[in-house]
Amino acid sequence: MKSHLRNRISRFFDGLKGASGTQQKLREPKPIKALPPHFDPAFPLETLPFDIKYALLEATTFVDYDAFVSLILASRAYHEVFTMHKRGLSRVALWHDALKYKEESFFVAAVHDHLLDASRHISREESKRIEDAYNDAIDPKGFDTEPWYYATIREGGEEMENRIVQNHLAVRRFANVFISRTMFPRLLRRVEELEENQTQKGKKKQQKQEQEQRPEPSRKLGIHRGLEGLNPNEPPATISERHRIIKTIYHLSVYILIFYSRMRGHREIEYTRGTLKFILIWGYWETKAVDMLLAWLGMEFSPLIYKLFRQRRWWWAWNEHSPSFEEPDAHAHIYGPEMREEHQSCSLFALLVHEFPLYATEWITSFNPHWNDWQPPADRFEAMNDWTSKLDTRIETGSAHWMIPRLLYYANHTDSPAPEVELKRICVQGRETFLKKADFLSMVRFWNEDEFLWGHPERQRVDPWMVIWDDWRLERWGYALAKII
Repeated sequence: MKSHLRNRISRFFDGLKGASGTQQKLREPKPIKALPPHFDPAFPLETLPFDIKYALLEATTFVDYDAFVSLILASRAYHEVFTMHKRGLSRVALWHDALKYKEESFFVAAVHDHLLDASRHISREESKRIEDAYNDAIDPKGFDTEPWYYATIREGGEEMENRIVQNHLAVRRFANVFISRTMFPRLLRRVEELEENQTQKGKKKQQKQEQEQRPEPSRKLGIHRGLEGLNPNEPPATISERHRIIKTIYHLSVYILIFYSRMRGHREIEYTRGTLKFILIWGYWETKAVDMLLAWLGMEFSPLIYKLFRQRRWWWAWNEHSPSFEEPDAHAHIYGPEMREEHQSCSLFALLVHEFPLYATEWITSFNPHWNDWQPPADRFEAMNDWTSKLDTRIETGSAHWMIPRLLYYANHTDSPAPEVELKRICVQGRETFLKKADFLSMVRFWNEDEFLWGHPERQRVDPWMVIWDDWRLERWGYALAKII
């Protein structure tokens, strides 16, 4: 059937092109008698028979997901075909797009539920087996053998394929939200605001804003909403940028699961370069992109988790040393800064392990400016409570949020950068000169969001949040390439 359709398509376009020998000179066009009477030569693809249009759509799903979507959006005729076969075509398109990130998409689908099952015991050996399988799969110098989780995907059959498709759809949706909230020159806007605040006009404007309204909780907790927002004339994200973002989302998913497997397997975590082999294989800047995404999620979830903290919804944050509500001074302890930091760290990690990336978009988009009226997604909150109540492994106070970014940093840090670690256009103009490449790279870090957002002088030289975007866009925004003298 498919070969018959391909032959029909081939004959159709051969008829449009004419014989090869006739292309050298102009001639009067002749009517194509074989085409149906409704054929429009100006839009030949629009007037193809239905079965051929379906075959073209299906063939596009095998090649490129973005081209598939573009064809649907650009053509009413193909959109009608898609509408009639939406479920099947979407599934095929997402499946083939997920195969571009095969190692990560297969790994997450095969390992996620297994690790999150609180009834299962994860030994040190099994934790190491999980990590080694991914290391070997992505290592170009590794053994040419199939990782064990491929067999898990095959044995899972249609159910496992559906899980991969569902995960990939969630990854793409999250990528759209991320692009809509981060594609702007964050540091350059902050520098401009700081400079404006030094003027007399800027000081009066700032005082007026402080008198008119109290700062929203998100501003207190690290999200500078005044800096965010896309330029209406900003070109859309390119294919390369989207690919980079999707790959970063998958990498963060893998990192979180491997980190969690180490915790469940009670494996020691060392903060030295090469501790995590896959980080070295990813490369310096790809790991920095993961670092950036993790920091951004921490800022996005901060107000949400603080609201849960005020509502005494703990998720892992409660430990054996915390007082009961009946004990003296319990209220002061519960709402003190130490307990709040514990809740922030542990709850964020719990949310990432259980909800990222499949349900992360639902959490982020549910949060609204009316902070006092906000409630978490009921079904997701219930699922989180159900999962955490069954766990026998508690995260030590503050360890999760503290350990994850620092392990990323140390496993990727080098005092003597290799020549292949290229310089990036992420510097403020006039402040892009460094004595050594290591001096430049040491500033590409995300340990303390508040230092960056609120004007720490060293953070006004390098903008680590820009590592995900194309060079032409960074140049358009006004960033400079780092220079080593």
